[in-house]
Amino acid sequence: MELKRLTPEVVNKLRSGVAIVSIAHCMEELVLNALDAGATCIAVRLNMPYHKVQVVDNGHGMSRDQLENCGERYCTSKCRTVSDLAHPKFYGYRGEALSSIVEMSGLVQIESKSSSCPQSCCKTFAQGKLRELAPSTANRPSAGTTVTVLDFMYNLPVRRGCVSEAIDFEFCLQHLEGIALSHPEVSFTLRNDVTGEKQFQTHKTSSVLDIFAQLFGARKAATLKRTFLKHKRLAVEAYISLEGHTTKQLQFVYLNKRLLLKTRVHKLVHNVIRKYVLGFQSKPVAPSGSPSKQRNRHPVFVIFIDCTSRTFDITYEPQKTFVGVYQLADGDKVV
Repeated sequence: MELKRLTPEVVNKLRSGVAIVSIAHCMEELVLNALDAGATCIAVRLNMPYHKVQVVDNGHGMSRDQLENCGERYCTSKCRTVSDLAHPKFYGYRGEALSSIVEMSGLVQIESKSSSCPQSCCKTFAQGKLRELAPSTANRPSAGTTVTVLDFMYNLPVRRGCVSEAIDFEFCLQHLEGIALSHPEVSFTLRNDVTGEKQFQTHKTSSVLDIFAQLFGARKAATLKRTFLKHKRLAVEAYISLEGHTTKQLQFVYLNKRLLLKTRVHKLVHNVIRKYVLGFQSKPVAPSGSPSKQRNRHPVFVIFIDCTSRTFDITYEPQKTFVGVYQLADGDKVV
């Protein structure tokens, strides 16, 4: 059988399905783009029946010239050389996320205005193809960007058939909570456009504890105790509760402010706190209480790991939320 090079169209379709894996991942990438653009206020609107995601930010925005390449694969303003890969300063740097979203969506609109331009512009894609790049019909009052995604995963019927509106909305909520917790200096809003309800809103502050209280309640935040340690090229700031929770949803681990999922760090910290903290701090079970429920209470923790980019690799999988082994120095390792 003759070997032939895949066409760009086939390559784009193959890469898109791998680079963006869910509607929550789509939302997360758009929010991270807003953070990379210096936004201090980010609003997310979801309409799950229409597979719609909209992210509005007050970041630096883009001029018409910058919009020319926006949404094209491997076009990025965040990486220029190989040395930039060794010292990433932004969440995104591959130039794949937005182009993959464009490829997987029935319609994508990117409306943006930079502080140096008097007029905002709008770029529209339909089913992965550029439809229009023109001045916006309604000019934005200030700099920033609005990205609207409609009919997401229209060309992936099997994957879209697995979508549960309630479950996927909850995933989006959890992802946004995780991002908000690591960025107290940014205000976040999540609105459900189906019901018109605002699911949560955080206000800018300088404290992780304040954001935790806004998200999960002041009483739960009051139980968190802060600790800090540094070892060679690794710094760890941790907030650990002396009380447990009914689920593992209040367990957060970040690497250089990027939320990690399902790592051995989670398991290790979970087991240590459960044994040595909750094991001695838990109150006696009330006669009317359930011993099984008391035993199943899970630790609550927020851990920020900070280290140089050369000591880890976050490109193992598309969402960059799983990290293997970090090589620290002289053979020292942290998993």
